[in-house]
Amino acid sequence: MKILTGPITGKNQRSISMGNTVELIKKYLQPVYVETGCAMGDGIVKAMEAGAQRCYGIECNPEFVLHCQKKFEGEKNIKILPGKSEKHLLDVIEILNHKRERALIFLDAHKVGPCKLESYPLHIELRQLGMAKTNSHTIMIDDIRLFDGELQIKNRDVLRMIDEINPGYKMVYEDSNTNEKDVLVAYL
Repeated sequence: MKILTGPITGKNQRSISMGNTVELIKKYLQPVYVETGCAMGDGIVKAMEAGAQRCYGIECNPEFVLHCQKKFEGEKNIKILPGKSEKHLLDVIEILNHKRERALIFLDAHKVGPCKLESYPLHIELRQLGMAKTNSHTIMIDDIRLFDGELQIKNRDVLRMIDEINPGYKMVYEDSNTNEKDVLVAYL
């Protein structure tokens, strides 16, 4: 496991906001973009702007699902899957592996705002990625500033789980659109 920069702390903690930008997606672009917790679909729009050929969005909030379905109606290269990420992620990964396609997988399935009593499925999502036959997808996780606290997951545990998926991953912390070093990217 090779960490290229350290996690952020203290003074860099600011407001909660979606971490990926068109520029960040372009930097790690793969033919397919998968986002857990796609909310209103803004990340999918950014991925398409960045050049993704196909997108999968997984969202459990029925209002957001309906919004995304309307927003992307008629877009044959965008699929919105209603439900929790742990219900759909492994199936999407298996589809990609069957087609021998690589993806940028943005893991962002958690409640926006105070999350202390909410389920944060990152450990389940990472386990599912580890179960896949192919483990060469690029993984992007934002809100790193909330690890070891509000999201109740340890940064070191996330790094260990990614290393178990593929020990060849290089990991780097990138700036989000609002916070320094708040997006963890694992890539080959």
